[in-house]
Amino acid sequence: MRHLPEEIGKGKSRSKPQPPPQEPQSKYAEILRRAREKGDARENAQFWDPKVAGDSIAGEVVDHTHHNGSYDSDYYFLKLEDGTSKIISAGSSTILFKKLTALEIEIGDDLAVVYLGEGGDGRKYKKWSCESQKRVRTVDGPPADDGIPF
Repeated sequence: MRHLPEEIGKGKSRSKPQPPPQEPQSKYAEILRRAREKGDARENAQFWDPKVAGDSIAGEVVDHTHHNGSYDSDYYFLKLEDGTSKIISAGSSTILFKKLTALEIEIGDDLAVVYLGEGGDGRKYKKWSCESQKRVRTVDGPPADDGIPF
């Protein structure tokens, strides 16, 4: 007769230990992910500084702050495709500020900006092309019953 270790003899098996069960997806998982992205963007982002006409940037807006610095700038924190973060700074009196404000950008939107160079007769200014794409919003279930019969 083969002698088994005591714990096996009491109904325990020798199978490999199983990983702990996955926690169910928290209802706050998405907001926590966004908070982590925003924190990472603020900690690690560097300013985008286009030098030559044609320089461009595109990414997901993970944060947007107002009234920054001595030029009262808006900062748009972008998460780029390669995972890095950049800040687009737009002073409140600039053409870039006006173009970005007109787009009504929200957190989660995709934003692309192209520097087109300088223009102007006498007073120089920077020219920009800006485009945004709204994030896809999910609905939290069917619409509420409005009480109107069909």
